[in-house]
Amino acid sequence: RLESALGERISAPFTDIERRTLETVPTGIAPLDALMGGLPRGGITELFGPPSSGCTSAMISILAEATARDEVCALIDGNDAFDPKSAAAAGVELNRLLWIRCRKLEHVLKTTDLLLQGGGFGRVVMDLTDLPASNVRSIPLVSWFRFQRTIEKTPTVLVVMSSENIVKSAAALVLRMEKQDAQWSTLLNGFNFNIEIVRSRKSRPLKSYVRVHLHSECVQ
Repeated sequence: RLESALGERISAPFTDIERRTLETVPTGIAPLDALMGGLPRGGITELFGPPSSGCTSAMISILAEATARDEVCALIDGNDAFDPKSAAAAGVELNRLLWIRCRKLEHVLKTTDLLLQGGGFGRVVMDLTDLPASNVRSIPLVSWFRFQRTIEKTPTVLVVMSSENIVKSAAALVLRMEKQDAQWSTLLNGFNFNIEIVRSRKSRPLKSYVRVHLHSECVQ
């Protein structure tokens, strides 16, 4: 049933993505792009951190940047937490985003496998942040390596969002998010975040973290 439902939803633009020659693609977060060059195509990028650490905001930035470049993306929503109105206000072009709502980890994993095997997406995002941590930890490492092998010769970036570091050595890039301090004028106008580069297969950056600012209405 899942396969047939996806077949009805995915039209020609989802299967016709042009193979890109760039090794990395921008996140839309300027300090991070300046340091790392962006996300590695054909690899897994993991974003992890506790609630309100900025993971969702970073994910929205990644999707906004990709859809603005006419790439079709997919979001596999582990617990129906995505807010399309906020995403659209932040620049995500919803007509280029396939949003699949799941409530069980097994559905998330099966859907991810189907989308990666089918191809045609610039970014595929797995949002596991609202699923029980014990369940997420139980995902075997072999599953992540299977996903990695599926996309390694494609232009797809698989972005995995979670509260803990779970992808381990299967990830090409691992970023830890951490909220720092708030900024005030007369009203709260945003938060500062550290993004720590925990792992990078591409190269060892000159420094291991960047400090970024996100406006208060975008922070999650």
